[in-house]
Amino acid sequence: GAHARWVGVLASASSDGLENYLWLAVSETSDPTAAWNVYAIATGVDFPDYPGIASASDKIVLTSNDFDPSETYVGPSIYVFDWAALLGGGPVSVGISSFAAGTGATFRPSQLLSPSSTVFMVYDRAGDIGYFEIVGSAATRQIVNEHDLTTELGLAGFSDPPAPRQPGGGTITEAHDGRPTDAVWRNGHLWFVSSYDAVDGVDHYSGARWTEIGASAGATPSILADLATTLAPLDVYLPGVTITGDGTAIFVATVSNATDTY
Repeated sequence: GAHARWVGVLASASSDGLENYLWLAVSETSDPTAAWNVYAIATGVDFPDYPGIASASDKIVLTSNDFDPSETYVGPSIYVFDWAALLGGGPVSVGISSFAAGTGATFRPSQLLSPSSTVFMVYDRAGDIGYFEIVGSAATRQIVNEHDLTTELGLAGFSDPPAPRQPGGGTITEAHDGRPTDAVWRNGHLWFVSSYDAVDGVDHYSGARWTEIGASAGATPSILADLATTLAPLDVYLPGVTITGDGTAIFVATVSNATDTY
């Protein structure tokens, strides 16, 4: 990225589930095998599930889906760090914004593969596909340019796929759902992916979905592509996406069925 560093995020919980953390890791140099700095964010009794990360030119943005000790969803959170503080060696503070469960779920920040101070986000808006941008610093962070891509542009919403089949007739329960699993942005193009409920007219299978929207800071997004991969009677799920320097999108996914594991 712009700062020639590697970044990562993970979540942890104590054995009793009452002390939970997000951890931001930033390499001290461009060498990922050398030293790293690690920053702990205490989230109390709420577990920060399914963390996301994006590195912009001026900030790092983390996200999570938060669950209380009874495993009840309490809403999403956004965490913003300033690159200037992370690189300066001084005190590092984090700006935190938490939202009610009715706001939506799975704020998925896009990996930024070209320079941008804006972080482009997609999320599950009660089944619709939501979009917004994060601007500003840790102290002045703002959500701007919000859109419902389903109601405004007619983009089909997220759907929950069936559990993927495995050899022996079983399934992987709770392996996935319809939320966006990956997002990436380069030069005004935002690709995001999800699993979805694919129906062949009778039976339901898990399919992979690849969606491209035009996304520039402050502009109304536009639909550029919405592609589906179905290989019934195979289940296709947990897709990922990246974009090469010439703008080519590369997709990956997991495939399985009742007789073979891939």
